[in-house]
Amino acid sequence: MQPEKTILILIIAAALLVPAAAAHDLRAETADQITVSSIPDGLIDLDKFKIGIRSVGGTIYPSEWDLINKYIPSNVETIEVYLDWSGHSGGPYSVALTIYPPGNNGHFGPYYDSADGRSDEKITLSFSDSSGLPSGTWQFYVFGDDVPASGISYTLNVVY
Repeated sequence: MQPEKTILILIIAAALLVPAAAAHDLRAETADQITVSSIPDGLIDLDKFKIGIRSVGGTIYPSEWDLINKYIPSNVETIEVYLDWSGHSGGPYSVALTIYPPGNNGHFGPYYDSADGRSDEKITLSFSDSSGLPSGTWQFYVFGDDVPASGISYTLNVVY
């Protein structure tokens, strides 16, 4: 086999493996000392946080990315993230969430509906680090994976 064909086959094979490796079925994961876990009952306990909900709503369309920036100050050990696209007719629909902490710390996700152990058109995750999460602007990308052409509304809440 010609070397060019061998290289092309390897590139195609690697490209086919990337989407499968990128999807997460989260139970608990740790990266760069940040622990990511699902919230057991899917509900955020507002009483344990000093800062209330930082809520953003929008509409996501097929194959579209919405970027939501949230500033997380220093000395924050835990943030809880709640993405909800339920409460509509039709479906079920699929939305993905990918999170980039500040700096060159890589990313978390993409997370899909069942990442938190439930299929309910919600993603509820906790990010924690006992020495403090990276402060600065966190980026939350919401992706319309399988949604109607007319779009679907969602709400993203980040609590710390």
